[in-house]
Amino acid sequence: MSGVLTFLAKAVPQFGSHQQASDGRPKPLLYPPGYFTLGAVAIYLNHRFRPLSALDEPFAAALGRAAAALPFRNLLRVDQRWMKTLGVVSILTGVYCAMSASGQFKTHETDVVPFENVTALVQDGWFEVTRNPMYLGLTTTLVGGMFYCGQVSSLLVVGTVFVIIDKFFVPREEAMMRSIFGLAFDDYCARVPRWL
Repeated sequence: MSGVLTFLAKAVPQFGSHQQASDGRPKPLLYPPGYFTLGAVAIYLNHRFRPLSALDEPFAAALGRAAAALPFRNLLRVDQRWMKTLGVVSILTGVYCAMSASGQFKTHETDVVPFENVTALVQDGWFEVTRNPMYLGLTTTLVGGMFYCGQVSSLLVVGTVFVIIDKFFVPREEAMMRSIFGLAFDDYCARVPRWL
């Protein structure tokens, strides 16, 4: 947990900073945890001020029809409780994934913050399944927030945050890792997918 908190604490002061990262390029205005935090706030605000949108009603109805078609439909009552349960499970799974992956950086004595003091190529634990378990965990947490609030319209927020991370942060991080670890990183990329 301390790794995630360190990452979040370092992300906030960087907002508006134009210092250089260890790869020589300017540091990002906002690190990924900042985008995930903004995404979570947007999902909450969407829920708070737009309790149910035109997009959400057909989604809820479709889930209800799908569950009714299942042979064990009485066990799966698709209502607000079911959506909240799915949301809580997704949130807990995402937080666990992100926190345990963050702990692996500490175990390998390397910095959890991208573009800082990268000293080890972490390849065990969650990193055997995906090259970006922290981002995947945080995305899963946002999806959980979407389900908990019962609003499929918040999928737009989740998708936007995911695209920002996938198109602007991950390629830069991978280029930096490739410059530091060379063929070892290329071999790792060949074995482990970027996401799943």
